[in-house]
Amino acid sequence: MTNYSPKYSIIVPHKNSYHLLHQLLGSIPQMEGIELIIVDDNSNEEHLTALQNHVFGRPVKVLFNNKPEGPGKARNMGLDVAAGKWIIFADADDYFPPDIESILLAHADDPEDVVYFGTMSVYANTHQPAHRHLRYKKMVEDAAANPALEDALRFGFSPPWGKMIKRCIIERHGIRFGESWGAEDIIFALQLGHHAGKVKAVPAVLYFITVTDGNQSATFSRQMFDCKLEGTLKGNRYLRSIGKSRHQHSVLYFLGRSYKFGFRYMLDVILRLLRHRSNVLIGMEKVLTYKAVLHLRENPGLLKG
Repeated sequence: MTNYSPKYSIIVPHKNSYHLLHQLLGSIPQMEGIELIIVDDNSNEEHLTALQNHVFGRPVKVLFNNKPEGPGKARNMGLDVAAGKWIIFADADDYFPPDIESILLAHADDPEDVVYFGTMSVYANTHQPAHRHLRYKKMVEDAAANPALEDALRFGFSPPWGKMIKRCIIERHGIRFGESWGAEDIIFALQLGHHAGKVKAVPAVLYFITVTDGNQSATFSRQMFDCKLEGTLKGNRYLRSIGKSRHQHSVLYFLGRSYKFGFRYMLDVILRLLRHRSNVLIGMEKVLTYKAVLHLRENPGLLKG
């Protein structure tokens, strides 16, 4: 009897989103070679029971964390048991496009370590086009058209979704997610970009992001803001350490929005930026279009404030 080795491992962190998980599961094709791993991050009793009792109709590894440690920890737990040649990450409230099977088959034997794909975002209640994918879509299209822009893709495409990643490169270099809320994916993406050999940019859409008023990526809170700031500062330190300072992420967003939490907090942010030798000139060209930048980073409703 030969051991089964899946071609793709799809890892999904889940927390209190069972009612949204159906859309994602329905978008994953019933094709040979897919290993589906769902990791629950200490959901409440209602969602946990529903997930435990769900009839998937396909082999699925469901893991449970009895402590609320965030999506980074959940993804790491999934990586620890994944067996696929390719790793694909998805969030429980997002989904794959109708032609996902043909995309996966077309790139199954690609020699690159990472394949970056186009993405699309839609509002959950209307399914009309949203804004969250635009900056990543541009990175992929630019790198596909001009290989000289590859580093901008490697070190700028920080979300875990929208990529096919060779598991061997992750394991060879011990790459894992941070386990703090709000910025758990930055270091993973930067280490992946640094250690990957060949990469490829493919504009075809691999992934649909849903945007709702209450999801983690759209919520503007001090805790989330602070975690994202610390993640960005840590990422910039890493980029300087590997000689990629020119790809540091702009901190102007944090400088410009910190006043929302009061003068003392804004002063604390300024001091932290100074301590971390942050270059506030990075991204300065975006100051004149700051509303468009905010539109890409947070819930558009916040622009009224």
